[in-house]
Amino acid sequence: MSKCSVCGQAFPEGEMSYCSQCGRAYCERCAEEVPSMAALGICPDCEEAWQAEDDMDEEW
Repeated sequence: MSKCSVCGQAFPEGEMSYCSQCGRAYCERCAEEVPSMAALGICPDCEEAWQAEDDMDEEW
């Protein structure tokens, strides 16, 4: 069982989504409520870091 990083509830592995960058766990309900998890499969923290890195690349 894994614990959701948003709501803190424990769920079986098959009912969890994981950030493809850091591995943070999300239950199905919380993953649907986080736009970056639903669309990109990454958590908000990793999305922010990814966007910052992309912005830096554009400056060069």
